[in-house]
Amino acid sequence: MNTTSKNIQRGKTTTGKKTNWDKPISRAFYEKLRAKIKGIITTLGYVSGYTDEMMKMIDRYLVSGELPTRYYCEEYIMALFSALRYDVDEAVRRSAAARQRAAERRARKEAQIASEDKEYDKEKVEEKANPTTAKADGQAMRGGRVTAVHCGDAPARGVPKPCAPSSQADASRSARLPNGARG
Repeated sequence: MNTTSKNIQRGKTTTGKKTNWDKPISRAFYEKLRAKIKGIITTLGYVSGYTDEMMKMIDRYLVSGELPTRYYCEEYIMALFSALRYDVDEAVRRSAAARQRAAERRARKEAQIASEDKEYDKEKVEEKANPTTAKADGQAMRGGRVTAVHCGDAPARGVPKPCAPSSQADASRSARLPNGARG
């Protein structure tokens, strides 16, 4: 599925296949780790291809816990891996804890939604059982018809408010005109 999507908040457009992240660390940490390894490889004066080889070792370590051995790689690769291993282990622990907290939040949210649905269903059953006394916000049920409930002297919608002369001048003017004609 090749899709193009636009992230409205950040204004970025991404094109490509959407893949599931299957590593036990976050993508952000993985990219920082890649940048750190690339910087070290460049500083040591080696070609950038060693970065990919080092990331393959990191990937194997993340998936199966396999450590590189001196038999398969050079001494500087062993030293680099050993220096980064503790950072990777800590990132794995942090990610596992974050995933656990997220799972707990999801479970709490689902339980809350389920309890709200039960309360809503209970209210609906009560409303159906006794429709003449059920009340909603600003409305009252009367004989199966919904009518507006008004506070104070405010008229219902569509009903004109009775007008009284606002001042003595208005009253005297309407009194001078014959047969209630307006001027």
